[in-house]
Amino acid sequence: MVAHGAGATLASDADRDRVIDVLRAGSAEGRLAPAEFECRVAQARQARTYDQLAELTADLPAGPWAACAPYPDQGVREAGRQPLVSLALTAVIVFVLTAAVTALAIYLHTHGQQFGGAQPGPAHLEPFIQPLRNR
Repeated sequence: MVAHGAGATLASDADRDRVIDVLRAGSAEGRLAPAEFECRVAQARQARTYDQLAELTADLPAGPWAACAPYPDQGVREAGRQPLVSLALTAVIVFVLTAAVTALAIYLHTHGQQFGGAQPGPAHLEPFIQPLRNR
């Protein structure tokens, strides 16, 4: 995205939306009166540059950084790294759950139990087992 020194750069719709989110948070926290909030939102929608957006949030806790940062927590983590960790963790969880369900199904199958009720012995395998017993 844009560094702090490039305030004359044209802002995108996503940049304006981030500033409006900061303004909305400021209003919810009681930092902006309803009339001031509406006025600043209108100005944010009309803003063309990062400088204009930064002026609208300069006195709020998120400050001008919200107008320039692609992610609110960019200083904490690298953009793009966290989704890969989430994807890997999800894959491991899915694998473990699949293995557990498969192991349970195999156990119940070999011990003659079916889901929904127990039946003694593997009766459905009897046609295949009987020829082996007759040898």
